[in-house]
Amino acid sequence: MSDYKIKYCFKCGAELPEPSDFCPECGANLTGKEEPQRAEYTARPTQEPPKGDMGIIPILIMVYGVLAIVAGIFMIMVGMSIDSIITIVREYAESMDPQTRTEILAVIEVLAQLNMIYFTAIAILMMLSGIFALVAGHLAGKVSSWKAALVCCLVASLVPLFSIPLDMSFHVSGSMIGTILISAIGLLMTYFIYAAKDKFIS
Repeated sequence: MSDYKIKYCFKCGAELPEPSDFCPECGANLTGKEEPQRAEYTARPTQEPPKGDMGIIPILIMVYGVLAIVAGIFMIMVGMSIDSIITIVREYAESMDPQTRTEILAVIEVLAQLNMIYFTAIAILMMLSGIFALVAGHLAGKVSSWKAALVCCLVASLVPLFSIPLDMSFHVSGSMIGTILISAIGLLMTYFIYAAKDKFIS
């Protein structure tokens, strides 16, 4: 005679057709033994590492970038305006006596060459600095690619210094002082990016 006495599930009341350790309806344990615990894993979405915040620094860098590019375009326009004036003076000199015309034309040619060298070089340096500053500001704003942001900001800060020899040659002391000030501020921005390495995600 079988010792099996459980006819109905104590949990759901379902009839048990044969001896069983578990109820076929609700799965209740009928043996009185504890079920081995199963490890439960909760799937969690992959999250990006927490990012920091550079505050107003990226905005200041990008503002400089825009202003530097605008200044470069302005220098090109100034150079073109001076070229127009030189052309007018050259045409006017054609009506003078040969000796005077020769002297004036010689001076005009020198001015034209200097104008082309100075304003073109300054314009290129300013726009180049501005482009690197825009890239640095963009990366700093996204707090991504710390090394690229640092290098771009450093290049943007140092490029204007190449205009100092030109300023010294043309005795433009005001421009030279402004260039040094801009580079000093740029290096300060570079330091801020350097010090914020932990805030970047890469």
